[in-house]
Amino acid sequence: TLIAAVRKYNLKLVVDPVFAATSGKELLADSAWDVLRDELLTASYLVTPNVPEAERITGIAIRNEKDLFKAAQIISDTYKIICVVKGGHLKQDKYAVDAVACDGHLYQLRAPMLKNCRHTHGTGCTFSAAVCANLALGMEWDDALLEAKTFVFGSIAEPVRLGENTEVMYPPETDYSEHISLLEI
Repeated sequence: TLIAAVRKYNLKLVVDPVFAATSGKELLADSAWDVLRDELLTASYLVTPNVPEAERITGIAIRNEKDLFKAAQIISDTYKIICVVKGGHLKQDKYAVDAVACDGHLYQLRAPMLKNCRHTHGTGCTFSAAVCANLALGMEWDDALLEAKTFVFGSIAEPVRLGENTEVMYPPETDYSEHISLLEI
């Protein structure tokens, strides 16, 4: 099985638990919930739930940044993994803040909030994929998160138009790394 291979080869599994859509619709059958929680998360290195997913995993309501960090800590402590709760579903004004928990420490991963963006669908999946790619390149977890957040931020700032109403994420031409930070709180 996948879990056996992850453990046998000590792989750094990155899980984006896509079981709750932005609309709130459940995407994972109840019968698969136990497998996600009891097998997949326990074998993972890093997990990147959005707010509705973190609420389902922890059983707590996330209404603000304090709740965001509490959920990240609960997930990290429970599964002994790095947890990044993506804060895009929260009402944020100045910064887009994600809560990171690792080995008992909390970090704020943030980028300036881009206003009037029409193309944020898929940013969470893209972030998780970029983290995974960065880890595969040998980066440490913190650098992998910073690079992934920079990529997503730049892709939102510089969308590529594929028609009248379609914009897609694409590697940005500008280096936005000076706008992204990972700060221990």
